[in-house]
Amino acid sequence: MIIYSRNWQDDFTILREAKKWFERKLILKEQYDAIVSTYQPEFYTVNIFLRIALFIFTQIMVFGLLGLFVSITDITDPDVPLFVGLYGLFLYIVLENWVRIKHFYKAGVDDALLVASTICVIVGIEHFLPNERPEVIIYLISLPLLIWLTIRFSEPLVALALTGCLFYVMILLITNEGRENQILVPFAVMLISLPMFLFSRRYKKRISLKPWWSSFALFETSGLVALYLAGNYLVVRNYFEAENVFTVNSGHDIPFAGLFYALTVILPIVYTGAGLLRRDATLLRVGILALGFSLFTFKYYFIEGYTKLILTVGGALLLLIASFVSNYLKSPKRGFTLEHLLRRNFENVINLDEVIIFRSLEPSPAKKERA
Repeated sequence: MIIYSRNWQDDFTILREAKKWFERKLILKEQYDAIVSTYQPEFYTVNIFLRIALFIFTQIMVFGLLGLFVSITDITDPDVPLFVGLYGLFLYIVLENWVRIKHFYKAGVDDALLVASTICVIVGIEHFLPNERPEVIIYLISLPLLIWLTIRFSEPLVALALTGCLFYVMILLITNEGRENQILVPFAVMLISLPMFLFSRRYKKRISLKPWWSSFALFETSGLVALYLAGNYLVVRNYFEAENVFTVNSGHDIPFAGLFYALTVILPIVYTGAGLLRRDATLLRVGILALGFSLFTFKYYFIEGYTKLILTVGGALLLLIASFVSNYLKSPKRGFTLEHLLRRNFENVINLDEVIIFRSLEPSPAKKERA
């Protein structure tokens, strides 16, 4: 169902991890060269910097061509969204064929075509909807499209858009029933984010779902972040004030204020503690960031003045926590070390030995011929 070959993903993972191991002097140059020669990629990919550059260049070219064509033709304004939608379908067909024929894999060009085609198709779909409609309709229609693209390409940008769309649909469905229901929004977000986290955590490492591990990892992180933000006093209070749910004065506070105070304090501690006990890098990263935001929340609302002192004390506290975590994880804890916490991507740590052994058991036909 996913467009990319699983062998591509295995080779990409092995080469990426081997490069990191070599840069940290965990393997010799001869070992690294042997891995590179054995797992020559059958696809076209680039490093992260060139990938970003190609992504930006392709987006400029794609939308530049669209704007140029619209400006030099006699397409009237009412028909422009329809043409944009057809243009998006054309881009998607080009994307499918380029991945199949030219073997693009995380090369920037395929990422840009995926994002551009998604935007254009959604604009085209909106053209066929009646003008008088609830705002939630376009997002409900976009959900199946984003789900399909996430399954088909396992692209984190699309997975992130799917997550945001899901939460926004839920908010719109609640608020469309009446403005008095705005008070339910934080609880509804928590009600969705917790199952999202638990579901993603359970399935993100299943071998049968390996092509979507990065998407599951992003859903897991999004669930943790959304759960914390929905319980954070500063976020909830600003949301209520922005939506004119009520007016805070000297004698009143937001509804369920005590609960949000408690969640602002408890959730970062739970995240950080659970991350250490369970050796979970995602929980640790989100927990430490949430702890810093909680300190800012209480300084912003409850401590007037002494800004320099509070920032100094808060910074020292975060440094102490970071130092404790670093020292605690200097030695492996069930295979989990500080290196895992500092990884730059969303995926959990991959055991390179296991991946190479697993990959070598089922080589592709091309690799059999090379052998």
